[in-house]
Amino acid sequence: MKKICTIVVALLGIFKFASAQIIISEINYRSASKPDCGDWIELHNIGASAVNVGNYTIVDSTIGSIPYTLPANASIAAGGYLVLVADVIKFASIYTTTSNYVGPISFSLSKLGEVLTLRDAAVNIVCQAQYQTTFGWPKGADGEGRTLELINQNSGAGLMLASSWRDGCMLGSPGKAPIPCNDPIIFTEINYNSDSTIDQGEYVELHNTTATAINLTGYYLMDKNDTITMRYIFQNPTIIQPGGYLLVSNDTASLFKFHTKAANMLGNAPFNLKNSGELIRMFDYNDNIKFSVHYNDSIPWTDSADGLGYTLELKNKLGYMNDGTNWFAGCKGGSPGVAYSPICRPVAPLSTTNFQSTEFNLRSMQNIYTISTNNTAQNLQASIINLQGQKLHTTKVKNSNSITIEMPTYLPDGLYLLQCTNGAQQFTFKIVHNN
Repeated sequence: MKKICTIVVALLGIFKFASAQIIISEINYRSASKPDCGDWIELHNIGASAVNVGNYTIVDSTIGSIPYTLPANASIAAGGYLVLVADVIKFASIYTTTSNYVGPISFSLSKLGEVLTLRDAAVNIVCQAQYQTTFGWPKGADGEGRTLELINQNSGAGLMLASSWRDGCMLGSPGKAPIPCNDPIIFTEINYNSDSTIDQGEYVELHNTTATAINLTGYYLMDKNDTITMRYIFQNPTIIQPGGYLLVSNDTASLFKFHTKAANMLGNAPFNLKNSGELIRMFDYNDNIKFSVHYNDSIPWTDSADGLGYTLELKNKLGYMNDGTNWFAGCKGGSPGVAYSPICRPVAPLSTTNFQSTEFNLRSMQNIYTISTNNTAQNLQASIINLQGQKLHTTKVKNSNSITIEMPTYLPDGLYLLQCTNGAQQFTFKIVHNN
């Protein structure tokens, strides 16, 4: 009988709405596995005066859920926020600077979507908001480390529509107005579907937005696949310099056919990014999610990166990462491992050059030089020398028919000498270094 009465009261209340000065402005219905801050709902006062929300109730649409009653002294200042928290301990351990929250609420949020209803003390409906995980709703809030955030924070209109919500910054902004995202490591370029004539594999470019070097040793990248074998783990040591870039490729052999090999290009990652859209995540060495992007190949995402030779380039580093309008088609062939420049270079396979002498054979490809001898195994030495005669880099091998030396990427572009000797004979050739 109690359940029947509750349902009758709820149905009657649908036709009785209070002034919509308090709205639901942010929802965390599914945290990532780590960090798990529990479910929470953010209320926002869009009015010009404070509102006493004491004894207001909120409940989800799951049958049997018990409404949560806000504390009698609860109030939200004009323009202010209040967070309703399911697990106070979890929430406080992650959002250490947020104090304007209450809880624990008496129900958990469905991971599949539902309707939330806020009523005042007189049982009038103040606000209703919906979230879903179906097509059209933001994906980043569904266990990918982001929250569901109301786009227009000054209006209570459209709270039941997918178009009114976005997946905001990592971990959201509970208890305050949304601020620009400011993650220390972000993804700035994605190549998920190469043109068949410019097949350079797939890659993800990371960027350090800070003025401090960041140690990524033990961090790892994953796509949607949660199996351990699909992780790309950054080995010791992996340092990304201040303002620097780091590229992770799943096929370095294909990549280096079109781009000069550099120290900040790593591989071979086990992921295979989907042509129709995919989740890419970065975790730290304690398995906490640090960053995620869920790209797509349909509007508002550009389709020029879907097999037409272009890559996804990030437009605004402080913007919303899952917003397709914040990504654009960069250069044809991309700009892996470096900052995007609108001055695009023509992309073509890098040439392989061979040189021969009586004693030595030289083969070069992408600033990597392999010298082989025509005789038996010997002790070989190869050196990079500038035009002033200074040896800048030397490699030695014993009892070998060949030696390989790589031009250091820190050297400026220009003309150098490559010298190889077996102790009795010497071979010197002019080489052009171009990063």
